[in-house]
Amino acid sequence: MFRKILTLTIFCLLVSEFCSLRVLAQEEGVEITVYNQDLGLVKDKRFIEFKKGENIIKWIDIASLIDPTSVKFKALKHENEVRVQEQNYEYDLVNTSKLLEKYIDKAIGVITKDNQAYDGSLLSFDEEQLILTKDKTKGPVVMVSRENVRDIKFPELPEGLITKPTLLWNIISDVSDKDLCELTYLTKGINWHADYVVVVDVQDVNLDLVGWVTIDNQSGAIYKNARLKLVAGDIHLLKPKEDVVRMERYAMSMKGAPQEFKEEGLFEYHLYTLTRPTTLKDKQTKQINLLSNNNIPCQKTFTYNGAYYGKKVKVSLEFVNSEKNGLGIPLPKGKVRVYKVDKENALQFIGENEIDHTPKDEEIKLYLGDAFDVIGERKLVNRQKITQQIREDTYEIEIRNHKEEDIEVLVVEPQQGDWKIINTTHDYKKKDANTLEFKIRVKKGTKEVIRYTVRCEW
Repeated sequence: MFRKILTLTIFCLLVSEFCSLRVLAQEEGVEITVYNQDLGLVKDKRFIEFKKGENIIKWIDIASLIDPTSVKFKALKHENEVRVQEQNYEYDLVNTSKLLEKYIDKAIGVITKDNQAYDGSLLSFDEEQLILTKDKTKGPVVMVSRENVRDIKFPELPEGLITKPTLLWNIISDVSDKDLCELTYLTKGINWHADYVVVVDVQDVNLDLVGWVTIDNQSGAIYKNARLKLVAGDIHLLKPKEDVVRMERYAMSMKGAPQEFKEEGLFEYHLYTLTRPTTLKDKQTKQINLLSNNNIPCQKTFTYNGAYYGKKVKVSLEFVNSEKNGLGIPLPKGKVRVYKVDKENALQFIGENEIDHTPKDEEIKLYLGDAFDVIGERKLVNRQKITQQIREDTYEIEIRNHKEEDIEVLVVEPQQGDWKIINTTHDYKKKDANTLEFKIRVKKGTKEVIRYTVRCEW
């Protein structure tokens, strides 16, 4: 809309105002810990030259979504000699509307795109036009289309408006000395999540796993050459927290890449520290490799639960997050996209799922879709009422395998009440109080039929 908002006059006034105080930008180093709950912990270190007595310090280049109540200031060398008396968070940032609001009934200058100049008091404005007058009683009144405005000149920056979010301190110092000071605060607007790419081999017995960290910085600050740490886990927050970039192209290229994050336990969570500095720009999404492991043993499984899914047989991929399998590190929750190598050694997408935070040595099961060539069918073939509280049901489950290979299918049967198997054609396992399981092998091009009778009592 406007190509210029502030004139050189305002710029000079800003410089003059800032020179009267100690204005500190990022200099010495910043560390940021990002939580996967839209929260970041920032530790920013800068040198301050203190004079004995009262000091007014402005600390700029902070997150615009900072929580001012979380701020902690510390002079590292003179902690006991430097005291903060008062802290203010100033966030009334300069923009066109705020400047115009401050200049209602005051003189401004306007230059249009066709080089027409207008000077006068600003009577009012909206999105369409500016209304000015040379004399409030005699006129004339000029209406200038905002689309035609090239420049607006303001005599000075109104009091209270600033160009960047700023922390301002009134500090009492007992010494005159230069000290390295640390500012610690929490900010919203920064988040991270994990994404994983899995590539399964032709035989479905091994997989390659690549993990990526995606960091989204919308906090309103740039963190230059920052030491980056990530916390995985669900921390308790008193206030409720206020599309993923695809990584398929890295599925093959990152095989054998060095691990960039060092993992350690932190309370009941896990901390991942990047082994090198990185810069997080505002309004930027950054991806960093988390892990890369090859030839992890896996198993393709078929599961049929006819009571809930009709004829559909679910297909999953299972592997164990163990050191023996080349993993054995806590895996942050995230989306997993799975590919398979076809006979021409090309990748084909075969499904996606999500994992929760997964400790080492735990099994990961990824449901990827429904089998095309395997069909299940479940029938209640007989029901006999023994008493008012007891009945016997006979079920028949048929699994038809149209594939060119033998398969193993886990058949899951939900149960109710106090139940007991009276007779069955196949061995079974009582998984829990409400679940019966059969594990059967079905040869290629054939079918297998399970028939069992259960007595239920209520």
